[in-house]
Amino acid sequence: EYRYLTDKKCKDIITSSHIICLFGLSIGNTDQTWWKLILAWLKSTNGYLIIFNIADNINRLFPARRLEKEDEIKYSFLSYSDYSEEEKDVISQRIFVCLNTDLFKMILVEKKLVKLK
Repeated sequence: EYRYLTDKKCKDIITSSHIICLFGLSIGNTDQTWWKLILAWLKSTNGYLIIFNIADNINRLFPARRLEKEDEIKYSFLSYSDYSEEEKDVISQRIFVCLNTDLFKMILVEKKLVKLK
């Protein structure tokens, strides 16, 4: 009902984290408040950011394109800061981009009740 408390809890979680994983989102302007907070957290801690992303037309046959896409995502995220290039370089060493992972791919198993005789 009052977003202030939710936002405060989220900010507290971010600032007390060691690792932050972003999954299932785009890195757009709508959430720039959060991106700036995470960037400030990266600058002031030794934490790590892992960005899970889906990229079309990326496969193991073209590793150079995969690396380009990872860098594109990383620097898109860094663009929300006004840090110097040196600061961005330091921070970028603790940002990892994972493309097209099967992290949440699960095989669903149907549960059947078995009656004991």
